[in-house]
Amino acid sequence: MTSDGWTPPDGEAMTFLLEEFIEVSDDETGAKADAVSCLQDQAARALLPGPRSGAQSLQQLALTGMSPAEFQQLRRDVRDWIRSLMSSSVAHWRTLNGPLRLCLGAPPWPADQKQDLLVEGPALDVFWFYLLHLLSRVGIGRIGICWAARSQKDRDQQALLLQEGVTEYCQRLFLRRGGVKRYCSEFCRGREATARSRKKRR
Repeated sequence: MTSDGWTPPDGEAMTFLLEEFIEVSDDETGAKADAVSCLQDQAARALLPGPRSGAQSLQQLALTGMSPAEFQQLRRDVRDWIRSLMSSSVAHWRTLNGPLRLCLGAPPWPADQKQDLLVEGPALDVFWFYLLHLLSRVGIGRIGICWAARSQKDRDQQALLLQEGVTEYCQRLFLRRGGVKRYCSEFCRGREATARSRKKRR
């Protein structure tokens, strides 16, 4: 049950979640087993309580024990759930099958130190519990959706513009840092600035 008293810092965990964990294709053919296994280990250490290297906690072992196909599907489910959360004004529930066992660490409990909440149970339930716990601490408002138009050099974007006159947007999820941030990267911000300046010149 122990996590060795270590919980990943929220900022690091959120960055990994949005920049690596949910960046998954719907097409399985390009996923290499070694790369998936490596990401499983990284996800266990970045998103679940336990040591950063060496032996793993039971919570981390639950995630790394999933088959590559299960893990890839979990990534898609998390991505789709967060996207739906960001684009809706209603609460999004997750049903856990359980049973789950919860514990507030092991004594002694120093007066000036917060206690890690440890959870054991089915692998998917454990992961979703820690994910929702992370999002509740950080705040959903820290997640942004990039509304920069996709590059016109992108073949899919070219096809949409030619067929339907529709602009497709980046829509990548990203962690807002500091002030209000509207774009996921400097690349998207620069592309939007260029598009605005072209419109002004017309």
